[in-house]
Amino acid sequence: MRGVERGYDVELHRTRGALVLPLVCVLSGGVLLALPGEHALLRRLVAGGAVLLGGSVLAGLLRPFRFVIGVDGLTVRRPGLRRTIAWTEVEALALARPSAREGLSATPRLLLVPVP
Repeated sequence: MRGVERGYDVELHRTRGALVLPLVCVLSGGVLLALPGEHALLRRLVAGGAVLLGGSVLAGLLRPFRFVIGVDGLTVRRPGLRRTIAWTEVEALALARPSAREGLSATPRLLLVPVP
């Protein structure tokens, strides 16, 4: 995630740096599917799996996402949620940093506690 400051608003965007691997999966799977050959069932199954896996990862990375912290509240745009949450609806915000597992760093999460 990266932040962009505009006046008093801070807008967070998803980084799109991980597009290369899913693109390679889709393209190489497509090439393998296009190659002719008899009795190539295993190759076609692997190629189809690569296309499906790469396509689903690409769809997730290209899905719309917007998160703005502003004077009026939080503006969120993601699948299943598209609205502005006013500060009067928020009891607290907490930044949770889960512990890292097996040498991998954990992604911090912003937790919103709504007003009861």
